[in-house]
Amino acid sequence: MSSVAHPNNQLGLDPFALLLLRGEVKALPDIIREGEHIHAALHGYWNQEHVLLLAISERVVMVDNNSVNDVVVIEFPYDSSLIISKPTADSILIGTEQQKLKIRNSLEEFVRKFESVVKKKIAGEDIAASVAYEEE
Repeated sequence: MSSVAHPNNQLGLDPFALLLLRGEVKALPDIIREGEHIHAALHGYWNQEHVLLLAISERVVMVDNNSVNDVVVIEFPYDSSLIISKPTADSILIGTEQQKLKIRNSLEEFVRKFESVVKKKIAGEDIAASVAYEEE
């Protein structure tokens, strides 16, 4: 099992978001695969819960450590079925025709970066600015 070394640096989120997402961050070693890179991270709300949305090497992952401490993970590969849009400046809609997630109340600059990274990954572009997933 791998673990995230210095998750604050890897996720690039503000300290308050990391405090709210401590359960989600704690679950990352079981979610992120060895050798994966975090390209963008986003904190927001989904189903009235704080969630962490990650754009990583081969997929987009939503992590929710819900109010009963169950970790919910939903993932989407970067392929032609992946849809991404910004219904508002502080929200993002991501998923497929069968399953869409609307993450809301996020910081606008994180939404812009996340959308840009995912669109580049869908197009098959390399993302130069990424953080390696490190083992301790």
